[in-house]
Amino acid sequence: MSLREAAEVSLHIKEIGSTVEVKEGISLWKIRKAVHEYSELLNKREKLQKRLIQVSGRDFDQEIAITKRLEEVEQLIEIINDAVIGEEILTAREATMVDHRIDGETLKEISEFFLLSSQRVNQILHAAYKKISDAAKARYE
Repeated sequence: MSLREAAEVSLHIKEIGSTVEVKEGISLWKIRKAVHEYSELLNKREKLQKRLIQVSGRDFDQEIAITKRLEEVEQLIEIINDAVIGEEILTAREATMVDHRIDGETLKEISEFFLLSSQRVNQILHAAYKKISDAAKARYE
């Protein structure tokens, strides 16, 4: 998607954004799944943006539905990025572990990197996902 098309999508979302409201909470499970399938989430965002351009001005109900889903996907991406890169939601170790999961590494690979057991890595990741989920709930509720 070109930069111009992405800008058009953002503008379009803002235009009909008052009609669309993302109400669903962001659960721990949803955060975990988004981290594990991060590259698929990015692909989904691009597909939704393209689809929104295609239906723009033709079917308002479909525009609303696509825009709502696109905003949900963008929320998840933003939350994960903020937790790993930006805001001080996670410790450095937690952020690094989440980043390794985003890159598709297994618990075993992460445990070898950190010289921890897979079970301990899983516990730390679970705590990180909970922190991200709590921060997301505080931000959007």
